[in-house]
Amino acid sequence: MKQSHLLVPTLRETPSEADVRSHQLLVRAGYIRQIATGVYAYLPLAQRVMKKITAIIKDELDAIGANEMQMPNILPMDYWQDDACRRLCTSSLFEVSDRNQRQYMLAPSQEKAFIELVRNEVQSYRKLPLKLYQVQMKYRDEKKPKFGFLYSREFLMTDFYSFHAGAVSLEQTYQQVESSIKTILARCGLTYHLVLGHTNRVGIEKVKELMALASFGDEQLCLSDQGTYVATLDLAEAKYQGKTSDQPPLPLEKVAQTADQEITIRSYLYFVDEQPTLIVLRASDQLNLEKVKLFYPEKQVIPASKEQKQLYFDATNGVVTPVHSSPEITVIADTYLQDLTNMTCYADEEGYLYLNVNSPRDFHISSYSDFRMVQEGDLMLDGEETLRIEKGLKIGHMMTMSKEYSQALSAQFIDETGQAVPTRICYCSIGVSRLLSLIVEQHCDENKIQWPNTVAPFDAHVVPIDYQDSDQQQLTDEIVEQMEQAEYEVLLDDRVERAGVKFADADLIGCPIRITIGKKAKEGIVEIKLHQSGDSLEIRKEELVATLAILTHTNE
Repeated sequence: MKQSHLLVPTLRETPSEADVRSHQLLVRAGYIRQIATGVYAYLPLAQRVMKKITAIIKDELDAIGANEMQMPNILPMDYWQDDACRRLCTSSLFEVSDRNQRQYMLAPSQEKAFIELVRNEVQSYRKLPLKLYQVQMKYRDEKKPKFGFLYSREFLMTDFYSFHAGAVSLEQTYQQVESSIKTILARCGLTYHLVLGHTNRVGIEKVKELMALASFGDEQLCLSDQGTYVATLDLAEAKYQGKTSDQPPLPLEKVAQTADQEITIRSYLYFVDEQPTLIVLRASDQLNLEKVKLFYPEKQVIPASKEQKQLYFDATNGVVTPVHSSPEITVIADTYLQDLTNMTCYADEEGYLYLNVNSPRDFHISSYSDFRMVQEGDLMLDGEETLRIEKGLKIGHMMTMSKEYSQALSAQFIDETGQAVPTRICYCSIGVSRLLSLIVEQHCDENKIQWPNTVAPFDAHVVPIDYQDSDQQQLTDEIVEQMEQAEYEVLLDDRVERAGVKFADADLIGCPIRITIGKKAKEGIVEIKLHQSGDSLEIRKEELVATLAILTHTNE
């Protein structure tokens, strides 16, 4: 491919609208351009990379017997009227209407479409298991699109759905999908973490999330020093390091708060299936609501309103306190509270505190458990390593769906006894657009992209210093022909530009190998430079293909 025939509008300056390094480089190197807020054009180089990422995904999913198909992106507005998925996405839906004023939406997900299709077309156990996938654009009306297409309004995603007659088949496919995901990300050159996940959706089971460390990520990951432990922060656990207090309980006091007084415990009022529940933690700890939900499986946990707080506590300042709380209220506490005596907390009168609060004298705790968010420097459960907290970005996730979930959607089949049985479902998603950005983020420096061989737009960038020179042109054409015959994808910089401009653009574009043809063209000698390491060597044209084979194999 001649560069003069390719749309690669490179920039020397960092674009002002780009906040993240990968976004900056993709714009500067001519891979993407913003068309509107949160909407991007994939220029030819980006399209080549996306095709290679997609090909890797298809290769691995095809290998486990999945069938590629494509769902429509325009769905009726009432399609998810009773579905939890729609309730989660309503605020970010793109709504459209046809000439007859029928309401539609640009699909942020096609979950129900897949399930309905299989429900209508597959009635017998003999046709199961069935594995389907698509690579499809999705649409979400993000309030504040940012970081390029990491949080854009239009993004490319892979959806995988499998349908099963029983738990054994479901588990086998789940393991296959996990293995495929690991292979896909490894082939793309990504460093990632596969961590235990969670969901607020009823009927979703066995969730794992694909995470990559990223300074701009909207997720928080908890990792051990040596990397032997990783979890999302809201599911992370740490070793209990409590010490029992030897102070004797002192008389309870209610005093006016002064500037030098600090509270030692804090309380939170929630309703657990309509049962008022007070959760008490050390003031230095942050409440981990996900752990509370895990403590009450299959129950709804929702925060109390200001009016409800005042109803149960008569709290004029909206603050709740465990002291003398109503017997109607269940009180649970973080494990660390069992070590504390003479605690201090807010009183139910503005400007006042309770001093020397002790349980069970002043309030009764029905249960202790781990309700706190892990903090930087905590120990792993085994006590061997300390934990740190870093930002991460979700690449995708995988999950299974319960029988109850299938029943709610009437997803069923007829088994060998003639009975209608709920279909077991496995789902996996991979954000292809995000992979593009994350690969750049993990393989770049301030001024250049360093694509892994597997997804680079071209295998090599051939740069003659002066393509108008007859010797350089002849050698360049010979080299390009040799490489293409050896099935290398080659980008030839045939432009009439200064050498510095060509080299700067080659660095930005980031092909794994740059081949320079210059003053030694008449001798048949070229320079090979490895983009990632910066190493270079001169070789004769006859040795080029063999040398490239060695270098490519060495760097895989």
